[in-house]
Amino acid sequence: KVVIDCWYERADDFSEMFAGVRDNGYWGFIDNKGNIVIDCKYEKVGQFNNGLAPVRERHRWGFIDNKGNKIVNCQYKNVKNFSEGLAAVKIKGSWGYIDTTGKLVINNIYQNAFRFQDGLAKIKINGKYGYINTKGELIVKPEYDKVERMDDGKTLLVCRNGFLSKQYDYLNSEGKLIAENIYR
Repeated sequence: KVVIDCWYERADDFSEMFAGVRDNGYWGFIDNKGNIVIDCKYEKVGQFNNGLAPVRERHRWGFIDNKGNKIVNCQYKNVKNFSEGLAAVKIKGSWGYIDTTGKLVINNIYQNAFRFQDGLAKIKINGKYGYINTKGELIVKPEYDKVERMDDGKTLLVCRNGFLSKQYDYLNSEGKLIAENIYR
C-alpha cells in the first residue's frame, strides 16, 4: 500500500515524524502524511533529533526546529545531529559541542567528535580516541587507536595496538579498567 506518493528526487528516512526530501535540487521536510511542512530551500538537511534538524545554506550548517524556525544560524563548516541536548560542530578546523540554543558549551579542541550516548561521546585528539562526558570532562583519555561501545551501553572496548589488533581492554562507563588483554 502506497502511503506517500513518490514525486521527490530523493527522500530520507523519517525521524521524529519528519523526513527530508529533495525537490528541484533543494531540501525540505514532509510530515508522515506526505505534506510539505518545511519548504525545499536548503542545500542539504539532516534528520531531526531532540526537536532540531541540521540544515545547510551557502555551504554553512545550522539548525532549525520542526516549524522551520532557525534556532542556530548557519555558520558551521560541519555539524552532527543533536543527542542528549548537544551537537558536535566544526569551527575553524576543530570540533566542539553546542547546546540547543547554539551556545558553545564544550570548546572546539577535537580532531573529531561524535554523538553522545548514555552521557558519553567519543572524541579524537592527535589521532587517538577517548571519551568525554556532557560537561566536557575526560572520562577516558585519548590514548587509544580504537574505541567501541558494547551493546549494553556501559562497557567500553579500547585498543592501543593499532586498528587491526584483536587485543582489547574493557573499561566501565567511568573509564575504570574491568579486564585487560582480551582477544576478540
